Amino acid sequence: MMALASPDEELPRVTERFFRGRNKAPVGSGLGLAIVELALGRSGWRLQLQNRETGGLRAVIAQAA
Repeated sequence: MMALASPDEELPRVTERFFRGRNKAPVGSGLGLAIVELALGRSGWRLQLQNRETGGLRAVIAQAA
């Protein structure tokens, strides 16, 4: 999964419902990653997001411990 990078202080919030970063164009509802995280959590998985040095976000899906 590839997405635009987020400032480090916003990264913990990108999976909150209706959250859209302050530097982003007003596109979308801000629900996409919240839905993904909820669905994964209910299935015993977790979503981990990291900024990539080359730009964008890296999404890691792993089994919950």
